[in-house]
Amino acid sequence: MKDIAQQRREGSPFDRGNCDHYYGRPYDPYKYNYTGKQIEEYQEGWDDCVNPKDWGDENVTSEQE
Repeated sequence: MKDIAQQRREGSPFDRGNCDHYYGRPYDPYKYNYTGKQIEEYQEGWDDCVNPKDWGDENVTSEQE
């Protein structure tokens, strides 16, 4: 198992899953061509995000920003 710092480094599957969830992007580890353990790490990052970004206007989506 990777240590926490390595798992959460910028650009890691964990980081990308966390960022996708934070910014309101759809769950899609396959856009990064992840497989196996990388998908698990992406899922862990996705699940770790408990406070997604508040865009301030519920009518504005992340794609419009």
